[in-house]
Amino acid sequence: MKYNRKIGKVTKVRLGMDRGVFLTLWLHFDFGGSAQGFGGFILCEGVGDDGIREGTAGGADYIRQVLTVFDVDDLNDIVGRHAYALYEGEKHCYGDSIKGVESTEPEGSKRFTIADWQERWFPEEG
Repeated sequence: MKYNRKIGKVTKVRLGMDRGVFLTLWLHFDFGGSAQGFGGFILCEGVGDDGIREGTAGGADYIRQVLTVFDVDDLNDIVGRHAYALYEGEKHCYGDSIKGVESTEPEGSKRFTIADWQERWFPEEG
């Protein structure tokens, strides 16, 4: 897949329960005049017999891959860092959703895309 990159600064990271029900991770980017969030994918399964949503290996891997892109051990350490937001196609258009993130390291940059993550963890849905 071909991606278009746009550099931005992460201003906020949120790992929490969306609507009090779904575990999600959001990265908020500032692009110097515009801002956009990346994430919102449900990182847990349905409610079990005990009424508690269960975490998943895919959800843990999602979080691990984001940490790896930024080369940190704590999500809070991502705030203030710069990264490329990845968009599908040759050109980014207003309203396009971010499809991944990539580090800004000149040698050995690290990339995480939703497409690769979904292919690994949910191949039957692709």
